[in-house]
Amino acid sequence: ILIESKARLITPLDTNGAGDVFAGAFLFGITRGYSFADSSKLANYCSGAAVAQFGPRLRQKDYKHIKQIFQL
Repeated sequence: ILIESKARLITPLDTNGAGDVFAGAFLFGITRGYSFADSSKLANYCSGAAVAQFGPRLRQKDYKHIKQIFQL
């Protein structure tokens, strides 16, 4: 299966934890019944948020923003 998902433009600061965030968000989507494409969109967005800050954990405001965008 090949899935293409657009990435948003960010200024990368720290890649630490980006893969873990991607995997976690993708698996979250799949286990909740989202399609591969929708799970990929969520994972790309979340890992982009992680790369745009220092440290591997998303901030509370990032979680709230992601929940609003993806209606979680």
